[in-house]
Order: sequence, then structure tokens, then C-alpha cells
Amino acid sequence: MVEQTLANLNEIEVTEPVKALTMDAGYFSEENMAALDANDRINNLFIATGRQKHNERMPASDKEGTKGVCSSQGDH
Repeated sequence: MVEQTLANLNEIEVTEPVKALTMDAGYFSEENMAALDANDRINNLFIATGRQKHNERMPASDKEGTKGVCSSQGDH
């Protein structure tokens, strides 16, 4: 996916660095991670490493920086 994303951007002549790229857990693979390591065009990558079932509540976090973060269930 990483290589295809960059190829698509090149095709439409977008040459700026990618500030952020998000992917779901289905794209967490050795191939995609190697493609990310091989380029310096993507500044930040956010990729899920696991899956969450529909209507499954997110576990509580004791880490700082989560205040104000909403889960998919609409908790505030």
C-alpha cells in the first residue's frame, strides 16, 4: 500500500512530503514496513496493529495524553 500510495501521488504530480499516513490493521505487514523504512517522504505513520470488534469498548488507559480522546462509542 505504501508504494502504491506514493506512486498515485507521483502520478498526479504531488511531490511534497506526506505529513501523515493512516492505515488499518490489515495493512500492517513486513512489506509495508520495509517500504516505509526505504523512503523518507512519509513523515508520520499511524497504523493499527490489532482489530477491535464492533461495539467493543476501548480499554481504559492510564497513559497521559488521552484526556479528551473519544472512542468510537462516543464517550467523552
